[in-house]
Order: sequence, then C-alpha cells, then structure tokens
Amino acid sequence: MKIFGTLHGVAFLAVTIVAAVVLRWKCWIALQAVLAAIPPLVSIPLERWLARHDHLARYQP
Repeated sequence: MKIFGTLHGVAFLAVTIVAAVVLRWKCWIALQAVLAAIPPLVSIPLERWLARHDHLARYQP
C-alpha cells in the first residue's frame, strides 16, 4: 500500500508544477505551492490565498 501513497504524492506534485506553468506563476508562488503540496491539507489555505489574490485565473494575453 505504500506505493499508492508515493504515487499519489508524486502525482500531486506534478499537477502543482503543471498548474504553475499554465497559470504563469512567479517562482516564489510556484515554490510555495510545491512546498504546500507536501504536508497534508496545507494546500487548502494556499489555494484560498491564491484565489483571493487572483492567481488562479488563466493568463489572457
């Protein structure tokens, strides 16, 4: 069962990195997102902060 936890963690980090690229986050925001993806449930307050500061909107050139 440990393999599933590891796979889930790797997938969560990969999705975080893809979101950082697609949403064109600055490096410090992407780093915070990656760090918040490691411990359980820390991504929730970060997501609320990102939404409040309009960092979840897709980039429109």
